[in-house]
Amino acid sequence: MYSIDIRENKHKIYPSTLKIGSQTLSKKQISFTNYYMMINDKPYFVISGEFHFSRYPHQEWEQELIKMKMAGINTIATYIFWIHHEEVENHFDWNGDNNLRYFVELCAKHGFNLLLRMGPFDHGACRNWGFPDWLYTKPCILRSNDELYLYYVRRFFNQIYYQVKGYLAKDGGPVVAIQLENEFMHTAAFWENTMTHTREFITIGQGGLDHMRRLKEIALECGFDVPYYTCTGWGSPLLKDEFLPLYAAYSYANWKMSPGKPYHDPTTEHLYQNFHDDEYPHKGFKPSYKPSEYLYGFSELFGGALNTYAYRFLVPFESLDSAANVKVASGCNYLGYYVFHGISQKEGIKGRLNDTHAANVSHDYQAPLGEYGQVRESYKLLKSQFYFYNTFTELFTPMRTVLPEGSENIQPSDSDTLRFACRISDKQGFIFINNFQDHLEMKVHDNVQFKIITHDEELLIPRYKGISIKNGQNIIMPFNFNLEGIRLKYANTQLITKLSEEKLYVFFEKQGINNEYCFDNEDIKEIEVINGLVTRDTKYTYVSVEASKGSLIILTTQQDEEVKILTLNEQEAKDLYKAHLWGKERLIISNGVALVNDDYLTLLNQGSNKMVVDIYPEVQEVVSQVGEVKGNTKGIFSHYEIEVPEYECKYQVRNIIEGRSHLDIEEEVFRNSFINEVLVKVDYVGDVGNAYIDSKLVADNFYNGSIWEVGLRRFYPKVVEKGLDFHVVPLKKGKMLTNVSVAAKTLEFVGEEIGKINSVELDLVYQLKLKIK
Repeated sequence: MYSIDIRENKHKIYPSTLKIGSQTLSKKQISFTNYYMMINDKPYFVISGEFHFSRYPHQEWEQELIKMKMAGINTIATYIFWIHHEEVENHFDWNGDNNLRYFVELCAKHGFNLLLRMGPFDHGACRNWGFPDWLYTKPCILRSNDELYLYYVRRFFNQIYYQVKGYLAKDGGPVVAIQLENEFMHTAAFWENTMTHTREFITIGQGGLDHMRRLKEIALECGFDVPYYTCTGWGSPLLKDEFLPLYAAYSYANWKMSPGKPYHDPTTEHLYQNFHDDEYPHKGFKPSYKPSEYLYGFSELFGGALNTYAYRFLVPFESLDSAANVKVASGCNYLGYYVFHGISQKEGIKGRLNDTHAANVSHDYQAPLGEYGQVRESYKLLKSQFYFYNTFTELFTPMRTVLPEGSENIQPSDSDTLRFACRISDKQGFIFINNFQDHLEMKVHDNVQFKIITHDEELLIPRYKGISIKNGQNIIMPFNFNLEGIRLKYANTQLITKLSEEKLYVFFEKQGINNEYCFDNEDIKEIEVINGLVTRDTKYTYVSVEASKGSLIILTTQQDEEVKILTLNEQEAKDLYKAHLWGKERLIISNGVALVNDDYLTLLNQGSNKMVVDIYPEVQEVVSQVGEVKGNTKGIFSHYEIEVPEYECKYQVRNIIEGRSHLDIEEEVFRNSFINEVLVKVDYVGDVGNAYIDSKLVADNFYNGSIWEVGLRRFYPKVVEKGLDFHVVPLKKGKMLTNVSVAAKTLEFVGEEIGKINSVELDLVYQLKLKIK
């Protein structure tokens, strides 16, 4: 039995002292408490995803933004890399993939808030961390109040403002926030244009608070009067009341390893803490202010990992789901992911624009959305949490953190102790459980029960039979939750969302944790269960159902109002989308990816031409590219199974020598309206994989044991004309010998070399557009 006492309440919420900028014409009036952001005086949970517009084909921005919106992202963050826009001094480029204004317009169209991380010093594994090479030659001290440096900064900021003018919040636009600098007085960067063996550094900065104040003054003078400004909170000076500090959390970090320490210790990122308690002994969080003074939020919660040549991670996708669970339970009301969408490094006028410790091209990051728009398992897992925080934002966001006694003593290396916490308001709340730890296997916990101690009861969850928590698993379970007047005492399922008009609540059952709902008898007039069992005692009604979209609990309140509960299984939850479609909020369960834009529902399915989709509320007939289609009723859903024409793509792979292959592909596949993307899947063993078109490097991969994927649509028509060459740099196991002669000194490798391409295959991503008849 695990106990947690929620009676004590030291938590105080009050208006923040953070200065708020102009938002005259905005329909979203932003303000802050010390605990959360508000929009129009209502609590608002921020879910931000980073997507670097200038590193992705602009023709595909809208589709990718819609994918992010369908995941539950409500805020877009993006770096504006100075070197991308002024690689050559006095020559600014805002066209094509650099078209910031078009990107902002798309963010506005799809209802996002927008955070511009405009430096001038950034990171993002960019060359010089965003500084143009030509700044190296200028007689000024960078990242300081040197007037010449600030002259160039002002000129760059003016250029950015011209691109976004008319789209700030005060104009009714999406730009609500600006981040200035990045890891100021904490992190430096190499000048990539200096010689490797005499590498010079860009300074960590100087001037502290005065410099941050001056940067903000310049930004305001340029016109950036936005609701709020942010800065990186770790290791950097905070100008209180002028900037909102946002933090970083990485469970897989190359900088936590070194040649002398080639292993990664378990991190604190999966431990519950109370980040709003001034007296709590925090691990890895030492702010210069009292924790209770500001909301706790992130600009860089890990969306995956940056693989470098020396350190190559294979990130478990469940680690992102776990980290979100833990950070939110610990008091976070502002999730910001770096990166949510993988991207590719640019090639500039003078050469590649990557930081040389990173790959030349790939910045895939194993992110929820990949470098070519691939939808990863982490996307599907996080979506369930994001929908919950969005749907119940006003109820949930003010809830305070409560930790069990002794939780502060748990260390990352502790694989035996069950980790849990609560977010609560009065007697109702949610219990968060996490049994994932990076770089460590956790003990399986069987027959787990919790005792929630309130002022007038001790609530057992579950009441009779405990649950099992597997290694790597996490769950969020409600207790004393108000279902439209019916008290849900507890459920050992996770709440995802609701449809308000239909009074339908959607939960899902975590694999291996059999669902049980417990209701207060006094609140229920009638109950009907489809595909389930009902038992009662004198106080409570217990319901268990088959976890599937065909099961339903229908409750009637004492006021004759009907409330429904849908319990999905874990796979159905991953396949669930919620969107405003055809005049109302609807649930969509699809075997592919669902995208909603204007009046169209687009389905994407990798590897299969068969689209299976369930829609609620019901829609009996739709029009598609293959004609009119009638749906069948399955439970509460309209069920459709639609096949688009299967396509047999003609391609040829020629193996040149071991570790080198050439792909030729037909043109017609790129003209087919049912094909969204052509993915090449390369199964290889080696050190580095490189892909070339006509001798130009277009893709690369640091080998980490996974299949390397390359999307071809962005390379059409060149890939049809010239084909694609794959070169694998061998993985070397041995040593280098030095040979000295009169003429020269040479190095010779002695040992085993492994560089082999096992297979090169194509995987088509099919698409189908649906519209209501």
